[in-house]
Amino acid sequence: MTTALRLVPPPASDLLPARARRLWELIRPETLEVLNWDETTKVLRPSPEHPFLGLRICSRVGCLAQARRSELGLCSACRGRWKRSGKSFEDFVASDPKILTGASGDCGVPKCGRPWTSSRTQMCEWHRELFKKLGEPPLQEFFTHPRVQPLPHLGHCAVDACHRMRPSPAHLFCLAHWPRWKEAAGRGADSETWCRMEPGSSESTAVSLRGLPPLVVAEILYVLQARTDTE
Repeated sequence: MTTALRLVPPPASDLLPARARRLWELIRPETLEVLNWDETTKVLRPSPEHPFLGLRICSRVGCLAQARRSELGLCSACRGRWKRSGKSFEDFVASDPKILTGASGDCGVPKCGRPWTSSRTQMCEWHRELFKKLGEPPLQEFFTHPRVQPLPHLGHCAVDACHRMRPSPAHLFCLAHWPRWKEAAGRGADSETWCRMEPGSSESTAVSLRGLPPLVVAEILYVLQARTDTE
């Protein structure tokens, strides 16, 4: 015997804010702490060690990518690099990881609000150029140089779903979305529509809820709380 599927009509639009508030009242502060929820950026970063929400991180020193399901514990990129390197597994995992150009991270200069342009240098574009002009001194000496001053952040990428920061006043997009937008603009894309529809930048250890309606954000967080309560 089968039962006909009945679709529940969506709630009236004027009820949505009240439903979101009700869910937020049910979400416990300790849940947000476990999820490492950032209300400002709308990003959650659960610990990789969490028994339900965690994931296995690449065993190569400094690499934050998700590891493949294998005894080696390397991500796909590092596994390929290890095979080409000719090094022993122990030497390889102890070496520096590949440069993650455009990876999300703050500039290493204290209190600087700009994002880094490379995980190797961990400096924003402006400070990286200044670092080169000063002869690439030791970092502690560079950080205390009178010409090295923190820069204010420029806000988030113009893509609605992206949590990364703009690297310079000349760009409305993060480092990952800038070349994508240039390609889309060359095809005649409308900027407002493209920014609304373009996916955010992905990271193995971050889940961005930016661009989602407030009720959907609250529903996701509440469901994660309910799911982890069953563990």
